[in-house]
Amino acid sequence: MTVGETSTEGAPAPAEDDAPDDPGTPVPAAAEVGAGEPPDGSAADLLAAVLVELTALRTRLDELTEQRRRDEARAEAREKVIAHQRDELDALRAERRGTHLRPLVVSLQKLRAELLAEVDDLAPDATHGLAASFTYYADDVAALLERCGVERLPTEAGELFDPALHTATRSVEVDAPQHRRILTVVSEGWAETTSGRVLAPAKVVVGRHIRTDRTDQEEPTDG
Repeated sequence: MTVGETSTEGAPAPAEDDAPDDPGTPVPAAAEVGAGEPPDGSAADLLAAVLVELTALRTRLDELTEQRRRDEARAEAREKVIAHQRDELDALRAERRGTHLRPLVVSLQKLRAELLAEVDDLAPDATHGLAASFTYYADDVAALLERCGVERLPTEAGELFDPALHTATRSVEVDAPQHRRILTVVSEGWAETTSGRVLAPAKVVVGRHIRTDRTDQEEPTDG
């Protein structure tokens, strides 16, 4: 052994911890340590972002709900306008129909009344066949009126006179209890079946009471 050379004999073997690392196994960098775990504060940030998004979605949902409510309100308003216009159109059609139908109804009403009057004017000894013929034709006229879409106005003696339903052919002086009461039905009235519009008022004889006391010499205004 020469001078300057150090003998390795008897020297302790290097510990395994002091042994150099295997160059084939890379050592993970410090930045890569714990890369699969979220850094501090990331969970709170994620929760805040989710809450913001939920708030935005809730606001959008409220806007859509309000928009739908406004659309439904507009649709309901349109339906009401359409229904109102339809009713006005139906009323106009009914009015025009009544305007054209009224002359026919009045004429048929007059014809029926004349036929029935002939039956009443027949002498007691007249043939039964003649009265039956007049009654048959009168009933035929009534059937024709009903086919035109009109119906009879129920009118009976003793009822109060109603100018909307009755036309007075004449008046007869009566006692106070019979004032404005129908005494005789000259001819029955007719009204539209669907609308109830009076096309031919019933012709009647009306009772009229005239007060003769000094304080009320004039006829009452309601008569």
